[in-house]
Amino acid sequence: MEESKHIAPRGSNYLLVIALNRFKNCRPLFYTVKDAQDLTKSLTSYFDFPEHNVIRLFNERATHVSIWKALEELSRRMNEQDNLFIYYGGYSFLKEKTRESCLMGYDSNLEGPFGLIYHNVLIERINNLPANHIFLVVNTGFSNRLIHQDPQIINAEWEELEPSNLP
Repeated sequence: MEESKHIAPRGSNYLLVIALNRFKNCRPLFYTVKDAQDLTKSLTSYFDFPEHNVIRLFNERATHVSIWKALEELSRRMNEQDNLFIYYGGYSFLKEKTRESCLMGYDSNLEGPFGLIYHNVLIERINNLPANHIFLVVNTGFSNRLIHQDPQIINAEWEELEPSNLP
């Protein structure tokens, strides 16, 4: 009997790196951008992530609009054989009343609905990207909300957690 060999499609690798130490409306974080820069250096030096396929959004460049524009650009450039690595390092926010979780861009405002990157919207957008594989790394609190969409799981976890107290 002849052995069947499956050959995986070979596309290009893309990298979207979003990291924030500074925010317009929140206290700063430390080492987030350095961690992202170190990760980017490793991926571009030792793995097949060419510089022309790397989008870096650090601090003031990581506004909510620029993040959505980067995803839109990737949707135009990528195809179904390509691979995407997305890294986000920054704040995540859990809205107490609605229990909605969000990532924050540089210009996000906790007092209103604008500028927040809602997890459910982000996941929907990522799921619609043309790609063979997508690897998402989120270095923040409440990142489990990106995976768990089940209200029972979220409600049980909510009872165990204190809401985020960002200024």
